[in-house]
This record gives sequence, C-alpha cells and structure tokens, in this order.
Amino acid sequence: MLRWGIEVDPAGHTTIPALYAVGEAASSGLHGANRIGSNSLLEGLVLGAMIGEEVSKEAIGASKLPQGSFHRAVRKESRSVHLDLEDVAYSVRSLMGRLLGVERSGEGLDEAVTRLEGWARYLFSFEFDSPRAFEVANLVTVARLMAEAANARRESRGTHYRTDFPRRDDAAWRVHSRIVQSEREAALTFEPLRSPSPSPRIGRARRASQQK
Repeated sequence: MLRWGIEVDPAGHTTIPALYAVGEAASSGLHGANRIGSNSLLEGLVLGAMIGEEVSKEAIGASKLPQGSFHRAVRKESRSVHLDLEDVAYSVRSLMGRLLGVERSGEGLDEAVTRLEGWARYLFSFEFDSPRAFEVANLVTVARLMAEAANARRESRGTHYRTDFPRRDDAAWRVHSRIVQSEREAALTFEPLRSPSPSPRIGRARRASQQK
C-alpha cells in the first residue's frame, strides 16, 4: 500500500540531523495508507512516546545542535519592498482548496505548480527574520511539492482523484512517490512498493493494538 508523509526510520529520524517526524506527519509504514482515527491515535501516542524516549537519549549526549541544519541562505531584498506574509499564506490556502481539493485535473495542477513556483521565487528573495516568515516559507514549499507530485501521478488512488485520469492504474502507478528537497531543487522519483521493516518495538506496538 502507499504510504504518505515525511520518510522516517523506525526511530523517527528524518534525513535532516536532529529533526524527527511522528504521527500524521510521518511515513512510518506502520499502517500503510490506512489513516482512520484509531490508527492515527496509535501512530501519535505509541510511536510518539517511543520517539520521545529516543530524542531524550540523543539530547543527553548532544552538546549542541548540528551546525547548519536549520539554516537556509537567501539574498536580502531592498527594505523598500514589503513582504506581506499573510497575503501569501491566504493565497496558498485558497489555491490549494481550489486546485488540489477533492477533485483535481491536469489543467488545474499545471496552474497550481506555476503559481506556487512564482510565489516561492518571490518569497525566497527576502531574508527571513521571524518565525512566521519561516512558517510561510515552509507552507509554500510543501504546497509546491504536493502540487508537483499530484501532477506527475496520472491516475486516481485513494483521496487523490483526477477528473482526467479517473481510474486507478496499478500497472503504471503502484509505486511510492518520493521527493527529496535540497537547497536548489526538489527531486521527484518513483520507487516500487516495499514492505516496511519496523523495529521490534514497533512490532510489539502493532501486536498490542491488534489484541485490544
């Protein structure tokens, strides 16, 4: 089954040092693509507790955060130009609801990708000096990656429904969509489905949930 979210190992590590993901945000492989309420609680509470222990152990032995892990170099824009963060955030929310909502199409996804790429270029021309600026930058980045992945997957599967490709196509698209974001670009690849190899602790968590 397809898995959604940030790719993590059984201990919740992402590819960025000192950054973890758990619960709805993570692709743990514990439940495949099944995201009903009880599953989300198990992912958030059980894995959250396990990963919390892991973070505590690593934090005890760490003197400081890895240098450069959370820094992104951007050029300064003239102070005469005002960056309206709330306008950008509102525009992204409106576009995502209109073009990446319940029904999607190639035409709409093309428009979404173009607009989000434009907003990203505009936004990253500024130097960020507040938590809100980084929040909006992350909002635009994630929205752009979602639009590009949805545009590339020419089928309908689960909650990804395309009016121009209304049927599921296992022959061509029974694969994982994987995006790796670097400083310069995002690389989208497709990989064959693979069975997760959870740690023994995750295995115990799964068996405990099945016995309840």
